[in-house]
Amino acid sequence: MPQREDWKRGRAWYVGDRIDTEMIIPHEYLSVGTAEALGAHVLGGLDVHWRGRFRRGDVLFAGHDFGCGDPRDQAVLALRGAGLACVVARSFDRYFQLSARANRLPLITLRVGFSSAGIQGEDVWYDLYKGQLRFAYDGVALQGELSRRGGGAQAPRSGA
Repeated sequence: MPQREDWKRGRAWYVGDRIDTEMIIPHEYLSVGTAEALGAHVLGGLDVHWRGRFRRGDVLFAGHDFGCGDPRDQAVLALRGAGLACVVARSFDRYFQLSARANRLPLITLRVGFSSAGIQGEDVWYDLYKGQLRFAYDGVALQGELSRRGGGAQAPRSGA
């Protein structure tokens, strides 16, 4: 696997198309406080079994229109609070991109489609400065586009 210091490793998780902000963080948890507290309930509106699945540095993959629905900064804060290093999707909602930029959540647009088959929980290597991804099982580099509205260019160097 890549040896450069910009490459980090996490686990890949896939959630599908049109994941809205209510699925990311249900309204009943909007006032729980810190990003970490929100992160404990992340994706609870999609399936309660997502709660607690993530580890620091994991990568969330999605299909089209991730973050659609009511604009909520808490959705981005919940994803960060859950420890996710970044979100990779085929497309993002415009308001979600703006919130991600404001709250420093890296977004990578990847035009290649994914499904849950074969990637759930698999190791993935990522470089947030170049928008590159590699799955451990094949090592093929995928080049994504760091969102200019998202947080890719502002990704923190440590802790990912």
